[in-house]
Amino acid sequence: MSSKPPDIRAPLEAPPARQFLHGVFAAAGWVLFVWWWWIVLQRVSLFEVRFTVWFLVISLFIIATVTGLWAIHNQRIFQQKGARTGLAVIEENHSRDVLGRPVEFPTSIEDCLTANVVIVRLEEGRKVYVPSLAGAHSAREAGS
Repeated sequence: MSSKPPDIRAPLEAPPARQFLHGVFAAAGWVLFVWWWWIVLQRVSLFEVRFTVWFLVISLFIIATVTGLWAIHNQRIFQQKGARTGLAVIEENHSRDVLGRPVEFPTSIEDCLTANVVIVRLEEGRKVYVPSLAGAHSAREAGS
């Protein structure tokens, strides 16, 4: 296997005909947008138009305010804790399951991760994981 780097090419620019076609589609989209809004505005009352404009203005104000408050919140966190320099360290805890029952691995977790079959038993309120040697037994029996 060669360790040749992947073929990375510079971004390409569309040919002039394709650029023109994209421009035509974009212009047609704007024409349709304006035309359909013209149709809508002919069918609604002035009250509905005012209501919609106020709704949009108030929504824009709320969105901008919440976004600004969130940015300030993040800046305060940054000022208190400093810049992140890496990922948070997460330690896996296999001592209990999701329901809070104690979990036991009579052999090791690695044995359970590599076993073809793992038997899970509930014994006196604890969960016991036992890697099965069924695959190894059947292989030995086939060889005998």
